[in-house]
Amino acid sequence: MARAVLEGVALNTRWMQEAVEKFCRRRLDPVAFVGGGARSALWAQIMADVLGRTVRRVAEPGSANLRGAALLALLGLGELRAEDLHGRAAIAAEHVPDAAHRRTYDDLYAAFRSTYRAGRRSRRALAAVREEAR
Repeated sequence: MARAVLEGVALNTRWMQEAVEKFCRRRLDPVAFVGGGARSALWAQIMADVLGRTVRRVAEPGSANLRGAALLALLGLGELRAEDLHGRAAIAAEHVPDAAHRRTYDDLYAAFRSTYRAGRRSRRALAAVREEAR
């Protein structure tokens, strides 16, 4: 059950990744993995397999917000340039997509997307009930 939750989050991330890459007009690879979830090697590997990208787990991933705020402050003060940001975070581990899992996750992703599309009518009905209750 826990793995299904991790895979569900990874599938949703893949969906967002497509939109972000389209907006950025480039492929994002490798991907930095930060936050509490990045403490898990299993989740990082699932992310790599689902996204089809190398995932780098940042060292001390729970401190990502703190480091980000400090770097923004340094940028704002003119003590650091944007070009100097690359490579500032230490990498604890790198997870490469396992080709043996590619087809399974591609099939799961297609099913994930079709399930979302199929549920539109139900979500609208639920939203209407909620609005009426207000």
